[in-house]
Amino acid sequence: MHNVADLDLFGKDGTFHISANFVAPTLGYRVSLDPIIYVVEPNDKIQEFVLSVTPPSGPYTLPALQVFPLGGSLPAWAEGARIRGSSLDHIASIRGLVKEGDPIGDDMYFLEAVCVNDDKLIADVRYGGGIARHDFRPSWDSALDKSNPPKATLYLSHNGNNDTGKAIIPERLTFDLSPYFDSGAEVDFVIATQVDQRAVPRCAS
Repeated sequence: MHNVADLDLFGKDGTFHISANFVAPTLGYRVSLDPIIYVVEPNDKIQEFVLSVTPPSGPYTLPALQVFPLGGSLPAWAEGARIRGSSLDHIASIRGLVKEGDPIGDDMYFLEAVCVNDDKLIADVRYGGGIARHDFRPSWDSALDKSNPPKATLYLSHNGNNDTGKAIIPERLTFDLSPYFDSGAEVDFVIATQVDQRAVPRCAS
């Protein structure tokens, strides 16, 4: 899996943009990020980008990290973005938290890890498939438990779009909490799936 770091979603001039860094292990890589052009906008309102990576052809063998800043603009209908590799494998995605939104499905997935980094919720998931597009949505019912600090429960729903593939697909999901929670807000988070709930720790620095 390619190393995509610091994935972010931000608004500017009335439109959304994504930014990310690709970290290469040596010098000499060529990297580009290209949007997929849609005839009809996807139901999940996620704009996909293809990350193309060309390794060096010369003798670049010394370990020297090379960081490529990447970015792209989202169309007006988009609520988030997903980055795929050139072979269309999942790499990473980001979208906003949906307040008082309905779940988009109840298909199974495995939540491997989850944490909060400032105003971003980062979740590593795995699911079965490999044929159809998979959609995830985090929703919050606006309720805060009367604890100290207050606690917000987020439900992460999954729609596999009837994918009958047998591959196990890993994906890193990033959700922007900033419209509802400041990065310095004293709020604890719980994430709920179809099978359990768990407290969300702060991401390790």
